[in-house]
Amino acid sequence: MTTFLRWTLIYFIAASAVNFVLRGDGLFTLFKVLTTSGSVSSLMVALAPVAVILMAVSYRTSQDIREFATRIALSLGAIAICSVFLASFSSLKTAMPFMVEVFGLSHFFADPFFADLDNVLHFGTDPWVWTHAATQFLGWSNFASHASTLYGLWWAIPAFYLPAMMILIGEDKATFRHYLILYFFAWVVLGNIVAPASFSAGPIYYDTIFGTERYAALYPAMVLGGIEGSWIGRVQPLLWEAYVTNDQAVGGGISAFPSLHIALAMLTAIYLHEKSKWFSLIGVPFVLAMLFISVWTGYHYAIDGYFSVLAVYAAHRYLKRRPAQAADRQLVKQSIEAAT
Repeated sequence: MTTFLRWTLIYFIAASAVNFVLRGDGLFTLFKVLTTSGSVSSLMVALAPVAVILMAVSYRTSQDIREFATRIALSLGAIAICSVFLASFSSLKTAMPFMVEVFGLSHFFADPFFADLDNVLHFGTDPWVWTHAATQFLGWSNFASHASTLYGLWWAIPAFYLPAMMILIGEDKATFRHYLILYFFAWVVLGNIVAPASFSAGPIYYDTIFGTERYAALYPAMVLGGIEGSWIGRVQPLLWEAYVTNDQAVGGGISAFPSLHIALAMLTAIYLHEKSKWFSLIGVPFVLAMLFISVWTGYHYAIDGYFSVLAVYAAHRYLKRRPAQAADRQLVKQSIEAAT
């Protein structure tokens, strides 16, 4: 918990500094914290049933009522820290257009490369075509409404609040630190460093940006899947409007590569697998469903998700190997000392 607070405060200060340099507004990140806190409060109401289940698990795994009360108090504190963390991330994500301009790059300069790579990797067919063919074959005319619930609400539970969840169920310090590092890796390294270095918008905005008709058939196909009136259907034009008007709204910012939806879904799947091999029956389909939805909605090229899966898994394996490598080095050192 102390580590989470310390890292988040450092992140908040860094985000404030970046906004001061790029926007001339040192209070912008603080504003994000306040507005994000309101959004978090409304989300927590929607997630109340999940919170009840987690508290039941926490109660069953606590040694006594005092430990249970401590977990509740610390998890509430962690939720508040998550609000600061997510606000800091949001302030940096919406600053990405300013970041690329500093280096003399145009907005969404990487889209043509990712669009071409996606097409080549999928044998000359854009992946969104396959996803829509699948839902049309199944006759899933209301796919978008179901996708919106999974892609928005259910994804947000572990993506936003994994640290609080781990505290609530009583994870040991080593496990907590391991997944906290992965949590920061996904949001900060992938979302704030890799993303602006490969700034892209995704298929749904491609034609608007470049004045082409490469993805002209995408939105009509989405209409057949019920995109109009769904949460995703409402958000997509709002994101573009916020970008055009430079309105730095909470949850705003357009960035396709890498996919943080897939990165956080992969992190969730790894965590579930580590808890129980049976939980992989939840985690793996969750990742595949998120990847499918991210392509179907045009938010992402498939390569965005592939990269995120590999990056998070590689980071996880690296962290797993570090203790063993440290133990090996210590053993070698002891052997040398014994020999001399």
